[in-house]
Amino acid sequence: MADSEEWIRHRAYALWEEDGYAHGKDGAHWEQARREYETLSASGKTPETAGASEPLAVEPAPNDPVIDTTPAKPRTKAAAKPAATPAKKRSTKKTSL
Repeated sequence: MADSEEWIRHRAYALWEEDGYAHGKDGAHWEQARREYETLSASGKTPETAGASEPLAVEPAPNDPVIDTTPAKPRTKAAAKPAATPAKKRSTKKTSL
C-alpha cells in the first residue's frame, strides 16, 4: 500500500474516533483526511512524519456537509410514567329482558 493511502486511512480512522464513531460518515472522514494529506504535501511537510491524529487547519470543500461540533448533552433518565390501570372486565352474565 502506498504511504499516502496508509496515512489517509489512519487519519480517517482518527477523525472517525474524534467524531464519536459516527455511522455513515466514512466518506466525509476519508475526504477530510485526503485534503489534509494534500495540504501537508503542498506545504512541504512530509505527511508520513506528521502525526496522524494531529489536526490540521483545512478549509472545507464547498459541498462538504456541516459537522456540528458542539458537545452532546448528557442523557437523562426519563421520568417514570405511572403504570396504566387495567381496563375493567366486562361482565359475562347474561341479563334477561
